[in-house]
Amino acid sequence: MITSYLFFGFALLAVLGALGLIIFKHPMNGAMSFVVTLISLAGLYALLSAKLIFAIQLIVYAGAIMSLILFIIMFLNIQEKDLPLDPNRWFYFAGGIVVVAPIAGLLIKISKSLPA
Repeated sequence: MITSYLFFGFALLAVLGALGLIIFKHPMNGAMSFVVTLISLAGLYALLSAKLIFAIQLIVYAGAIMSLILFIIMFLNIQEKDLPLDPNRWFYFAGGIVVVAPIAGLLIKISKSLPA
């Protein structure tokens, strides 16, 4: 019972972190959203009892690689005025939803037709 709640919690955090990675304009905010996604995936691996992948996910990806990415972002010292203006980025986001929605609907339909 508790594992179901943990699964949905980690899955929700992973999806929200991935959305934050796409939506946030500043690279530091996107990197922090990516850290949330990586840690949520590590939690999902822990729920699957995949101890080695859980440890690798935390140590290598969430630890070492994200430290390197954050160091590079801070080293470049990107300010808000340095970022390009992109007024059409919400159209790209909406286009992605239009492309993903039919695929998600098809996967839901297939999963409901599978025998329990």
